[in-house]
Amino acid sequence: MSNEFTRSHVGEGGNSLKDSAYQLTSCVILPRGATAKDAVVNITQMVGFIRIYESLFNPSLCFEIGIRDDYNFFEEFGLSGDEVIVLEFETKTYGQVRRTHEYEVHVTKIDDYARGDSQVHAYTLVGTSSHAFYAPFKKANMVCHGMTTDSIAELCNTIDITPVEYPPGRTCITKTHKVFGMKNPLKAALELLSVSVDQEGTPYFLYETLSNNVYLAPLSWMINTDENPVYRTFTYTDQQKSDPNSELEYFERSSQIVKLSSNIGTSPVEQTVKGGGHRIMRELDLNTKEPEERISAIQDTSLGFIPAGSKPFVKYRFTQPNSNDNVDSAPPLSVLKAQWQDHLHAQIISYDSMSHQFSIMGDMFLNPGRTVNLQFPKTLDPAANTKSLGIDRFDKRLSKDYLVFQAVHTFQEGKHTTDVTVKSNDN
Repeated sequence: MSNEFTRSHVGEGGNSLKDSAYQLTSCVILPRGATAKDAVVNITQMVGFIRIYESLFNPSLCFEIGIRDDYNFFEEFGLSGDEVIVLEFETKTYGQVRRTHEYEVHVTKIDDYARGDSQVHAYTLVGTSSHAFYAPFKKANMVCHGMTTDSIAELCNTIDITPVEYPPGRTCITKTHKVFGMKNPLKAALELLSVSVDQEGTPYFLYETLSNNVYLAPLSWMINTDENPVYRTFTYTDQQKSDPNSELEYFERSSQIVKLSSNIGTSPVEQTVKGGGHRIMRELDLNTKEPEERISAIQDTSLGFIPAGSKPFVKYRFTQPNSNDNVDSAPPLSVLKAQWQDHLHAQIISYDSMSHQFSIMGDMFLNPGRTVNLQFPKTLDPAANTKSLGIDRFDKRLSKDYLVFQAVHTFQEGKHTTDVTVKSNDN
């Protein structure tokens, strides 16, 4: 992997192709459980690429580290897919100080092994964050009684992580009584997460970002731009107006969308089939034998997942008898699932109605849970764009705020790029 910290190239038009820079300062590997210093091996020069995945649906970072092995390190070290790697690299943006990032990667497997004609080995070490690796080896024996988010935080503490809860003071409205015996604490936390609802009736997410923090936050906070301001604006254009190697050129390129792929305007019928839209659930309590009709979606078109004029989808479900004495204040988890899972799933599905996947110049602060504003010109024809000024240049349906669901950061040959998946439920 290149150790160049800054790169500047000139394209055919004379414009700078300068990218966000990084420098891999250290990459060491050691067998799991090793304590001797001589067990630590520096493999910085062998690293071909690093790819880090972060997602709203994953409480852990995932890593891929490409290795180019030209002196049989695979056999000499005895790689088994059960090692620990410590990464340290620096990033720098235009006019800003260097920032150091450090990650501990617990290898789980070796992928894409190949050997070329020159007897060079190539393979990818796949790993995850430490808390996700050790979670299956720790069994939680816990009685969870009360707000589900409190129990989630307690379960996370058993694997040495303290979730950062946003926004401070927001109350979860779902309470339960659940006994976990010899359960993977992370899986138990995700089970409670599936029925966690905030005061606005929206789902919670448990996710880790490049900051090495694990966040516990509801959807209503993420899409509230007063509480969670728009991070920045990105524009889909292949035209640059600034002078090469200027500060303005760097700003233009850092906010430029490339390699765009979109899914626009999913039909209400398809949304309903996937589990979104206006839904009515008719429940039959097996304890009382009394039927109950429940609306399984919030009657608020501002959330965007109830198609106008659509007929509700009717679903039937049996609910299990209540097994504890205080069912009104803390019902069993099975009752909460019957009440809320379809409701929460419908909200998440609604964001598939308009989504974009695109690449930008690498940005370590572009993480899931953030809101970005995208601008799509009505046409990419430079001659036509010069006739339109201001916001009239942009497509009003596509140009708006989007929620970041996933970011994939790739570090290769001195170049840092970020591939982003953003979605909106306002179609």
